Amino acid sequence: MPISNLFTSVVNALIVSRLLASMSGSDFYLRSLSIMPALMAPEKRGTFITIIGCSWGVGVVSGSVISGVFSVSPTTWGWMFCINLVIGASAISTGTVSTLCSV
Repeated sequence: MPISNLFTSVVNALIVSRLLASMSGSDFYLRSLSIMPALMAPEKRGTFITIIGCSWGVGVVSGSVISGVFSVSPTTWGWMFCINLVIGASAISTGTVSTLCSV
């Protein structure tokens, strides 16, 4: 098998996986915007939708910047996954604590 065939299949797999990741990210965003009005009081909806929009924007910009830094540095992508685990765990714990405290 020529190396060009192998490269083509890898690139196609990367394109398809990036497409699926983008679609799922958009789905999460739209679901959060559609679920939030049903769960919140009318006077708090604007605040929470603003928080969702701001966090989405910060995530898009910081994710691109951090990915660019990792792509030109000698560190590997494994460190990015370790950082994401810490950020995800802190977000889940913060959400859980704030939900439990508000009940």
